[in-house]
Amino acid sequence: MQTKCACVGAGIGCPCSASQAARERRRNVRRKGLALGSQDVIARTEGAIKQKLFAVRYAHLVAGYSDPLLHRGRLWSTLAGLKRWQGPETKRKKPVTPAMLEWPRGFLQQEAKLPEEDAVVIWAAVVTAFFFLLRASEYLLQGGSSWSFERVLHGEDVGPRKEGKRVASFQDADEMVIYIKGSKTDQLNVGTVRNHYRAGTTLCPITAMERLQAPDMA
Repeated sequence: MQTKCACVGAGIGCPCSASQAARERRRNVRRKGLALGSQDVIARTEGAIKQKLFAVRYAHLVAGYSDPLLHRGRLWSTLAGLKRWQGPETKRKKPVTPAMLEWPRGFLQQEAKLPEEDAVVIWAAVVTAFFFLLRASEYLLQGGSSWSFERVLHGEDVGPRKEGKRVASFQDADEMVIYIKGSKTDQLNVGTVRNHYRAGTTLCPITAMERLQAPDMA
């Protein structure tokens, strides 16, 4: 049942109708904003908005003004809500299991139909790169101006050790040490040394290097 405003018939503009129209306009704006969603009004991700906010903050600080983002609790709450509303940006990567690492080894030995010497070299490179956390540019031949032959891993940069002392063969070694001359994270190019101890399994890089050094591989 509809009720009439008391102002009707008074011969004056109805303030009730004006306020009601204003409320309706605000509701329409909110509805349109939610309808547009990720297309227009909320087209920016939480990370992109935060990046722009910090750019504004930096400009204020450089100009000598106070931090405009300080004590903005509602702002951070809104961004947190937007992040939850948008959901995760990417799916989490699943960890690599030993079985996954064993697969290329079996493939190289049985299905790739490569000469044994090539299969042994590739497997030694794979396990060395994985367990020493090497980037592709640090141990593989690559094109492009950013790749450097001088900085890539050479044979002389890989050495066997036993009880902390260098030995001639990986067969006698209980430790493997590599020297990385330079990388993307080494801004000063001072180099870094990484080591790995013998695990005694098929996934051990020392075992792979021992097979590479075997007399029948020469």
